[in-house]
Amino acid sequence: MKKELYILEKIKNRILSEEFKIGSHLPSHSDLALEYKTSRVTISHIVHILTNQGIVVTRRGKGTFVVSKSFSQRRIDEPFQLNNIFSQKATTKVISFNIREIEEFEAAKLHAPNGSPVYDIIRLRLVDDKPAWLEYTVMPTEVIPTIEPSILLESIYAYITGELSLALGNSDNLIRAVKADNYDEKYLNIQKGEPMLEHEKIAYLKDGRAFEFSQSRHPYNELELTFSSKL
Repeated sequence: MKKELYILEKIKNRILSEEFKIGSHLPSHSDLALEYKTSRVTISHIVHILTNQGIVVTRRGKGTFVVSKSFSQRRIDEPFQLNNIFSQKATTKVISFNIREIEEFEAAKLHAPNGSPVYDIIRLRLVDDKPAWLEYTVMPTEVIPTIEPSILLESIYAYITGELSLALGNSDNLIRAVKADNYDEKYLNIQKGEPMLEHEKIAYLKDGRAFEFSQSRHPYNELELTFSSKL
């Protein structure tokens, strides 16, 4: 693990120094493994961490690209990667944020006690200042404590792994076709009843606790999909 962290910091420093410039290819997993005298599995895990931090993005068949030098930046390919990612700037608008009692179907998804408190979060993602997708998120306060509104404008995952020192695990994912509802019409400028893609996710910590139940809603023609079951 110490070697992995050492390599991670080395690659981050090379990005900060612009040896690896924004928009450029990151060397292949094989080349990095050879350079740092480690395995491709280790490099793959490091690239995954960089992806979670919004620093790089992998495009199928094209390789891994550097997209940011800001390690607190919210990743914009979570869980979908939008078209023309390098010419776009992603920002977040918090529509609502409150604490309420968990609903019965959410408790079943999160394996949480009925009536337990959860964060209820609705966020609008904008790309080049245009509405791109809606995110509905529920998190048990017992598992992920002390979320502040400012955190919602950045990366909740970065807060979980950084401030709370919790390790992310796997996720259960479901993608389905749905029709636009009143919220989609209001915030995404899409007519009610138009086709959408909805991504439902249950995310787990490494210790097996479910910490997030979320639904992301996307206009069907506004994205290309890259998908992974690992956070």
